[in-house]
Amino acid sequence: GRFGVDRVTDTALRLPLLSPEAQLEPRLREREEQTPVTLQQLIDAARKPEVIEGYDCDACRKKGAERGKAHVRSTITQHAGVISSTGDVLVIVLYRFAHALDAAGDLKPMKVKRQVACPTELSLGSGGYRLSAVISHVGTTLSAGHYVAAVRSRRDGRWYECNDEQVRPLAVEEPRSGGAVTCLRSGAEPYILFYHRRRAPGKAQG
Repeated sequence: GRFGVDRVTDTALRLPLLSPEAQLEPRLREREEQTPVTLQQLIDAARKPEVIEGYDCDACRKKGAERGKAHVRSTITQHAGVISSTGDVLVIVLYRFAHALDAAGDLKPMKVKRQVACPTELSLGSGGYRLSAVISHVGTTLSAGHYVAAVRSRRDGRWYECNDEQVRPLAVEEPRSGGAVTCLRSGAEPYILFYHRRRAPGKAQG
């Protein structure tokens, strides 16, 4: 039979930090949030094929009724996400904010403070990238907090913190090429990552 493909162009790669099950199960959510994860693991999870059991297709149900056959629910497999191409600037959003069930069984907004190891060098099928900036969130809730940015200067290669009108060298150790970072300021969690495409040697940087 035939199948359709949804094609979506987005300005960012958006990665959940918790599994769908964890948002509904407090114990699983606590366990996942306390388990460090790498950015590559999150990308792999977003691209992992999704198996849906008991799929109910209205068209199949209608055809079965027309042929006098009992409708049987099927099992289907689909990709949650496929990265077909990326631009020179790759923006990755870590879903720090989610809705989860509380003790009373109500969905409440929450901040996900799971530690994510973000590589300074990232390789995808569409090219290689280098970390150039990170926006982090300081605070414990969705409704309160502050945003700060850490940016790698393209003039001297050093990292600087941009905090409102103040710009100064990072107070923590600068990210090392080829390594990974989990935070760029004490008490702040990385929220949005900016990667620049690596150019071939001798090619001008755009």
